[in-house]
Amino acid sequence: KMQRKYCDILYHRHKTGRMQCFYSFRFFYSLLFVKFFVLSDAASIDRGNEIIKVNRGRGFQTTDELIRQAGYQAETHQVTTEDGFEITFFRILKNNDVEDYKSDDKKIEKRAKDIKVVVLQHGMLCSSSDWVFAGPERGLGFALTNLGYDVWLTNVRGNIYGRKANNDASWDFSFHEMGQYDMPDQIDYILNKTQTNKLYYIGYSMGTTAFYVMTSMNPEYNSKIDGMISLAPIAFLKHVKGIMIRVIKFFSSFIAYVLKLFNIRVVFSHPITFYNRSICDDPIIEKFCLFIIGSVCGFEGGQYDKEMVSRYLAINPVGTSWKVAQHYFQLMDSGAFRQYDYGFHGNQPLYGQSVPPDYNLKKIKVPMVLIQGKNDYLSVSEDGHKLQDQLGCNVSLSEFVEDPQFTHTDFMWGKDIHSFLYTEIKRAFKLFKALHDNNN
Repeated sequence: KMQRKYCDILYHRHKTGRMQCFYSFRFFYSLLFVKFFVLSDAASIDRGNEIIKVNRGRGFQTTDELIRQAGYQAETHQVTTEDGFEITFFRILKNNDVEDYKSDDKKIEKRAKDIKVVVLQHGMLCSSSDWVFAGPERGLGFALTNLGYDVWLTNVRGNIYGRKANNDASWDFSFHEMGQYDMPDQIDYILNKTQTNKLYYIGYSMGTTAFYVMTSMNPEYNSKIDGMISLAPIAFLKHVKGIMIRVIKFFSSFIAYVLKLFNIRVVFSHPITFYNRSICDDPIIEKFCLFIIGSVCGFEGGQYDKEMVSRYLAINPVGTSWKVAQHYFQLMDSGAFRQYDYGFHGNQPLYGQSVPPDYNLKKIKVPMVLIQGKNDYLSVSEDGHKLQDQLGCNVSLSEFVEDPQFTHTDFMWGKDIHSFLYTEIKRAFKLFKALHDNNN
C-alpha cells in the first residue's frame, strides 16, 4: 500500500514521476525476490560443509551418500583451481572394483586400457547428485557404471561442492570461469588418476556451456576428449520461451544491486529456500511448484513422476553466483555466444574492444552428439540449429527425444529416460568408438 501511495503521488505531481515509479516498483519487487529466495541463505553462503550439516535433518544427502545407499562404492576427490576454488567431485565404483583399484600399477594400467572413463557434468543450480538421485534403476551414473564405464561426477564453483578457500574474496564468476578453470583442472586430475589419455564427457544444460567455453578457450583439451554428448545444450539463447526467465531477467539489474547491498555472493544455496520437498508434496502447492518450474523449463507432459520430482527438489538447488544468471541473460539479449559484457568502459581494458568477444566454436574439434527436448523452453530448436551450424562437422549426430512433450527437466527426472534417452547415449558411445577406430 505504501508503495502504491508513493507512486500515485509521483504520477500526479511530476512528469518524471512515472519513470521514478517504474524503477521504484522494480526495486521493490527485486527486494522481495531477494528476501524470499536468497536472504535465507545469507548465514551460510560461504561454507558448503555447513550447508550440508544444516540440511541433513531435512532429508538432504550428499552425492557419496546417495551412491552408497544404492549399493555402490564412492570415492571422494578434490582439486584446487588456479584461482583458489576447492572443487569436490566423486567416482562411482562397483563393490568388486574396489580391490582392483587398490592393486598394483600394472593391473591399474591394464584396466585403464580396457575401461573407458566418462565425466558427467551437471547443470545450473545443481550438483553431482543429479546423476544418482534417481537410484540404481534410473540414475545415469549407475547405468553407465553397470555398462562397464569408469564414471566420475564433477562439480563447479558456487555449489556446495565448489567453494573458495578464502571466504572473504569476492566471487566474481560466471560459467566462463567454470570452463576456464573448473573443468580443465578436474579433467587433468581424472586423466592422471586413471592413467588414461582421453575420456568421454556428458554435459547437461550449463554443463554443456562450460564444455564449449573450455574447448574453445583451451583448444588443447580437444585432444583429451574422445566424444561429447550435449543434453539440452545451452550456448545461444535468443529464442528462450520461458516466461519466468524473462520476468527474472527484467528485474536482474535491480536484484544484482540488492545482492551487492547485502554483500551476498551465492544465491539459492539451500533446497529448502527454493522448493521445500514437503511443501511441494502438498496437492495444492504441488501445482504452484510445477507452474514455476514449467514457466522456466517447459510444462510437464507424460514424463512427470511425482516421486522423482520430490527426490530432485530434496537435493536442489545448491548454489551459484548471480553473475552466472546475468551472463545467460546477456546471451538472450545479444543472440550471440560471447564472454561477459562489462559495458563499454569495462570491456575496453579487458578485451581491447567495446563489445565482448564471441567464443570461437570453430576451435572445438571434439566429436559431438546434441540431444534436445521438443518442449524445452531453454534449449530451443532454433538455437540448437545455430549451435550445430557453428560447430560444423564436429557434430556427428543432432536429434530430439521422441516424446513431443519432453522438457528441460525431463533429462533429469523423466520417467522414461532409461528406455529411450539412455538408449541414445549408448548409441552415441558406439558412434564415438567407431570414429576413434577409423581414425586409428
